[in-house]
Amino acid sequence: MQFYLSNYIITIINLLFSTISKFAELYSILIVIRLSLGWLPKLNAFNEPYATLYGMVDPYLRFFRGMVPTIFGVDLSPVLGLLFLQNLIIIFEHVRMEIG
Repeated sequence: MQFYLSNYIITIINLLFSTISKFAELYSILIVIRLSLGWLPKLNAFNEPYATLYGMVDPYLRFFRGMVPTIFGVDLSPVLGLLFLQNLIIIFEHVRMEIG
């Protein structure tokens, strides 16, 4: 009984870590799309679907906004946000591989 319970818990942990990792990958893609759209000058960010995308991504990016100074007028805080997400993905994938 103990063997089956431990396999069940390991499966749940693997599923949880895999889900978090995939969510972070998807969120990274959304951040890159949002940053790419920010460089388009005639794009109205208040129209859909852009407003929804900005609403999903901007609170996360705002967290990193004051941590990195702007260089030549370019805000580099999204780079820090993406690096954090990439490290989170790597950590969860390695832990998932070690457990499973």
